[in-house]
Amino acid sequence: MDHKQIELIRLTPFAKNYLEKLVAKQVACGVVIALEKAGCAGYMYRVEPCKAVPNDVVSQAVSKNLTLYIPLESVSRLRGSQLDYTRSQLETKAVFDNPNVRMACGCGDSVEILV
Repeated sequence: MDHKQIELIRLTPFAKNYLEKLVAKQVACGVVIALEKAGCAGYMYRVEPCKAVPNDVVSQAVSKNLTLYIPLESVSRLRGSQLDYTRSQLETKAVFDNPNVRMACGCGDSVEILV
């Protein structure tokens, strides 16, 4: 199990609060944040609670109650990103400000990456 401690992703206060509540509700050990090959532009974000520490990740302790786990293959794609959440009447949705994105598709869920 290889996991190193660095800061790759900044969270807004709302995102931090939202993810801390999600981890507590799911009785999870943290949250996996990845950018994986999928979608019409090439990559899609995955944000999900995890019950065990995944292998081959970089860990980022955000607070006593929240640790982020970034898969090694997503590190260069997510470096320097900020995660926020928007809330509407129907959903709460992750919104990334990622300096590595070249373009996003029309749906806004898939991105093309520079690195």
